[in-house]
Amino acid sequence: MSKRHILAALLTITLWGLNGVAVKIGIAASSPLWFVAVRQFLTGVILVPFVAIPRGHWRDIILLAIVNGALSFGLITYGLSGIDAATSVIIVQLGTPFTILLGRMFFGESFGKWRWLGVGLAFIGVAFLAGEPRNAAPIYFITSIAAMAAWAMGNVYIKRLADVHPFAISGWSSLLAAPLVLMASAATETGQIAVFGSGFSGFWLTMAYAVIASSIIAHSTWNSLLHKYPMSTVAPFNLLVPVVGFTAAIILLHEPITPEKIIGGGLTFAGVAIIQVRMLLKHMANRNAVQPPIA
Repeated sequence: MSKRHILAALLTITLWGLNGVAVKIGIAASSPLWFVAVRQFLTGVILVPFVAIPRGHWRDIILLAIVNGALSFGLITYGLSGIDAATSVIIVQLGTPFTILLGRMFFGESFGKWRWLGVGLAFIGVAFLAGEPRNAAPIYFITSIAAMAAWAMGNVYIKRLADVHPFAISGWSSLLAAPLVLMASAATETGQIAVFGSGFSGFWLTMAYAVIASSIIAHSTWNSLLHKYPMSTVAPFNLLVPVVGFTAAIILLHEPITPEKIIGGGLTFAGVAIIQVRMLLKHMANRNAVQPPIA
């Protein structure tokens, strides 16, 4: 990779890594479901005018909006309102093992002992993290884990939408998810209009970050790099996201470093790293297998 593209990859990783901190600040000035509803609505409004209508794909788009746009985003943001951002960063890593388990269930994808080891380590790490004394209300921890199961389920529908542009998927699923989350917010939360009072700056600045920096700029940059380079070149940068997110939560939010975070996070990150490295090795092997021999 050129130096410019390496910097672009690192910028993307940094934007994604800081997103948890931004959302944590945003929901402190508001309520979690209201934050998600506004975020999904703005993402959809910004993207939809520039993408094609996904004709023939509405069923999967609607299901994706429910599972990923509403459930996954809603649950992980609700969970973040009751646990540390550093803890949430660790739990989010379960998206990878959940995804390969669902891939095995729905698409018959197989994987060997190394990825089974990675899956086991990831879940053991999160289970260890559950013993942290600061996790006083288990509901926030449980909903965060459920959010990653929903996110992995969303990947099943995204795989079925392989011929639809990523921005079209994000735009339409976000726009359709917004009313669902808004209804959930109206039914369970109060004080939504407070963001137009004293919490105005904290809410809207972090909202701008979540929508523009994390969702649009980071995703567009990442997709551009994937078009220019093989996955095996770009994907390893993704392993830095939890490192950035964990470090940012400790430094910017002054969250404590506990033994549970260190041990549980280390086990989970190691498990996810094993899974991703094995997936990259398999991708490289498949790519080499289809290349014609040199005469």
